[in-house]
Amino acid sequence: MFYTSILESVGVIDFNPRFWLRVDIKNDSSLCWEWRGYLDSKGYGRMNINHTFYGSHRFVFSLMGIDIPPGLVVMHSCDNPPCCNPLHLSFGTHLDNMQDAIKKGRHISCKYPAPVDGRSRSAHSTARYRLKKLFLL
Repeated sequence: MFYTSILESVGVIDFNPRFWLRVDIKNDSSLCWEWRGYLDSKGYGRMNINHTFYGSHRFVFSLMGIDIPPGLVVMHSCDNPPCCNPLHLSFGTHLDNMQDAIKKGRHISCKYPAPVDGRSRSAHSTARYRLKKLFLL
């Protein structure tokens, strides 16, 4: 395969063509290698193996001979959900991932700040929905 040397350079030991043919591998290992197969509603690559779906960004580690430690998640340094480049992926706790998202302005709390009147976001959403329905906005 044409990309074997690139994969070896980033630590891949299993050159599974079923997986890697679905990844847009760039000659530059600093760029994102995007999954070209099925994407879930959040944009993450998903792969079906024996009727079980796996995240493509998580499956990369099995192709590197690395088990994901229990209790840890796979984080993207590039903030690109379909990216499968091992150099862009790392392990962290859920808290690490949330703190990273907040720091980079990707967390929902950054996009929808808490209302200043003390009501919950859901109360605001419900009120907006009722107004739209009432006035057909």
